[in-house]
Amino acid sequence: MLHCLIEHELDLSIFHPHYQNDHSRRQVYGPAILLKIILFAYSTGITSSR
Repeated sequence: MLHCLIEHELDLSIFHPHYQNDHSRRQVYGPAILLKIILFAYSTGITSSR
């Protein structure tokens, strides 16, 4: 349900201009997957995102 909400209902276009690799060639994660992880953690009682 969380996946469908983020993928089909929320407009995450505001994050896309900042979604790019830097010069260190590290892999970047998409804004949708990061939001899914944070919301899932909060729903299970994990309130720290460290």
